[in-house]
Amino acid sequence: MRGSLGILALRALSAAILTIAMTATAARADLTVDLRDCSRHGVAEAGIAACTRLLASGDLNLDAEAVALSNRGTRYHRLRRHRQALADYDRAIALKPEFLAVYVKRGDVRMALGQPKAAVADYSKAIDKRPKPRDKNAKALVTPVVIDLYIRRSVAYQRLGRRGPAINDVNRALALDPKRARTYIERGVMIARWGWRKQAMRDFDRAIKIEPKAYFAYANRGLIFMERGQTKRAIKDFDRAIALQPGHAHAYFNRGTARAKLKQYKWAVMDISHAIALVPGNARYFFQRAGVYRSIDKLGLALHDYDRAIALNPQDAAYYNDRGTALGGLLRHRRAIADFSRAIELNAKLADAYINRGLAREVLEEHDGAQKDFRTALKLKPGDKRALAGLQRLRRLRRRR
Repeated sequence: MRGSLGILALRALSAAILTIAMTATAARADLTVDLRDCSRHGVAEAGIAACTRLLASGDLNLDAEAVALSNRGTRYHRLRRHRQALADYDRAIALKPEFLAVYVKRGDVRMALGQPKAAVADYSKAIDKRPKPRDKNAKALVTPVVIDLYIRRSVAYQRLGRRGPAINDVNRALALDPKRARTYIERGVMIARWGWRKQAMRDFDRAIKIEPKAYFAYANRGLIFMERGQTKRAIKDFDRAIALQPGHAHAYFNRGTARAKLKQYKWAVMDISHAIALVPGNARYFFQRAGVYRSIDKLGLALHDYDRAIALNPQDAAYYNDRGTALGGLLRHRRAIADFSRAIELNAKLADAYINRGLAREVLEEHDGAQKDFRTALKLKPGDKRALAGLQRLRRLRRRR
């Protein structure tokens, strides 16, 4: 059984856990139900309870105890009880150091806990200890798993800001299978974040050539087209992504954003609303739709969306700044100033917030405060026309007095 803990567990973690767990030796017949519930997919809490009873029974052999700990850790992980999951994975590895699947799971938990350096160590251990296939069938089984491990470790390296090792791991994955569209997408997304748009475009093109239904490649290529100002081409890619994956909320959101750039505001609202219906907890979606509503002077609807965005993410300075602008449009200048001040508290270098607060204070004839805000804005954003114009108006006003 020791050998099968390698290939099977790595090939499909959840299925392997089920298979391995069934090898447990239960001395009492009344543990049969717990053995089943600890091994199968289902309600996480019930599975945790079953695994806990098995572990407390004293009737498990070494292999089975390690698997029960791994299964319980998996359920803790799904419930985002990461510390408890980590403790179970630590115990499972201590019992069975060759249990490769648990290194992968522990790496995933450590990523969730913000420990990418430790995650790299776990993924590296799984890579180094991976089974060495002796025939074509075994190689076909192991290769997709090793590719997945390289991708996981690449993500951890990215979190550490180590670009070289990150791209090297993706390239290793591609060397193992140069016809795997998903790996090109992974590399494209990674290097696009680094600003390597041209190279990323090539990767998305390659992924689409290999797999014409790779919706994520269309979705990401559309973003690059949009950044280039090729908005109509971007919309075509978003159309294709949505046709292939109608539940892809971000494709609707991006298409709505692109349509807003083309001043197709009605269609933009429809797309972003569809994204919100799919993922109602995304603050950015509400924020973007609010901006579209502002563009067509529907300030009441915009204000409602800004409220929703801030409720979901109260730490984003831009949300307060833009809500303040909407409030100013509704002549609610005191509330607007409060929002601009909050934006400045969150981001003291946000020049637009100082300008907007200065404009609101100017309307309320709080000229000293307005002048101070315009001057601060010019320090942050030298030559800003709105701030310069504000100071000129205040100077003219003083001369007339």
